[in-house]
Amino acid sequence: MEPLNKFQILTRFLTPESSIGLDPTTVAQELTISPEACDKALQRLRRDFRETVKGLVAGTLENPDQESIREEMGQLQRALI
Repeated sequence: MEPLNKFQILTRFLTPESSIGLDPTTVAQELTISPEACDKALQRLRRDFRETVKGLVAGTLENPDQESIREEMGQLQRALI
């Protein structure tokens, strides 16, 4: 089996289920980066993921203003819980 790349390792932190038992410090060691660099990479990944989802949601709206996007994102979040 091929080892996981940085993206595959970090994406495990995107959902509560897949991040159970994961520790950013341990993951940083696995990636041979500092814990601070790991935290920053996770922040960027989550931000980029959020912006991608917002863009996809905006594409489904007739009038994608900030308020309607925020409303739709809230509905999506409630649907996923």
